[in-house]
Amino acid sequence: MQRALQDLHEDGLEHLGTLTLGTTLVVGDPSQLLGAPGSGAWCGVAVQPGAWVLLGRPFAGDPDLLEELVLVHPTVISAFYDQYDQAVPSASAQLPAGRVALLDGALRTDATLLAELGAVDADALPWVLERGCVAAAIGANPVSVYQTAGGAAQLVGISLGAHQQQAGATSPFAVDDTPT
Repeated sequence: MQRALQDLHEDGLEHLGTLTLGTTLVVGDPSQLLGAPGSGAWCGVAVQPGAWVLLGRPFAGDPDLLEELVLVHPTVISAFYDQYDQAVPSASAQLPAGRVALLDGALRTDATLLAELGAVDADALPWVLERGCVAAAIGANPVSVYQTAGGAAQLVGISLGAHQQQAGATSPFAVDDTPT
């Protein structure tokens, strides 16, 4: 796994830590996570339980911000590039308080924790916990979630800027195999 993390670092992804998740990852603004399921204020993603590697891609306009967070299950980290390129958009949500939380689903209704995540000084973000993290939003952009398809996801990406797979965008890992 160390070699895979080194390769990903060379491609611009920083290893931020490890999160322990149950069967659901919740993504949204901490101020909105108490909203009812299906409200569109947050989204839940079925994931494989266990430890997950958290990676972050710095924003080109301000390296103190992250433009992308990626969670990858250690069982597929050596196939990261294939998993990333196969990920499909699954949800989006607004970030009215200017931050996004990624949490183990069991923590979504912990009002004390959500208040704490909303009160973290912006200069301290991203803030990584054992079962989640919080990061700053980029301007008024909504968060876009993309994941591997089929059953419990093994890679979940969270874009805080323009989603990598939006029309006209290319994967940062794409290889130009055009004959010369």
